[in-house]
Amino acid sequence: MRALTRVPAVQRLDAGRDDDADRPVLMGDAAYDRSSGKRLWRSDDLLATQGNGFGTVTAVTEHVAYLRDSDKSETGLDINSGKRLWRTTSAQQFAPLTSHDDVVAGGDGQALAAFDAKRGSALWTIPFSALDPDPETFRSGGAMVSHNDGWVYSSDRRIVGLAT
Repeated sequence: MRALTRVPAVQRLDAGRDDDADRPVLMGDAAYDRSSGKRLWRSDDLLATQGNGFGTVTAVTEHVAYLRDSDKSETGLDINSGKRLWRTTSAQQFAPLTSHDDVVAGGDGQALAAFDAKRGSALWTIPFSALDPDPETFRSGGAMVSHNDGWVYSSDRRIVGLAT
């Protein structure tokens, strides 16, 4: 694919999966066809309001681009059409760590959480204190992957399996 944009915004790279050949590539303020490089749609939601040169994409699920802007807004865009599915403003500093199907999972330093990316609604939240009473256990590190019908989260000191 070859595509060019004049919009100076860097989007998070989608590591991709074997089944994503039909999903567009997000670059600057637009989505491009992976094969032809043709622009499919554009959205100002892909650009940070602070104009800091970074895009707002923080996770890409099967059907949704999950965006987080510097104004603390979160937005879900349909990955194929660019249509805004939802938008919220939150003081929470949720950091997506992984996604599976249309669920985005991650944490905010105090808890792990999962969100329905199509609807923008919380599916579950688990405070770190419910997993281990020692506040240092989850203070550093932090990686998460989906596994079978659940999730695995690891910090520098603990690995936790979560069943859904």
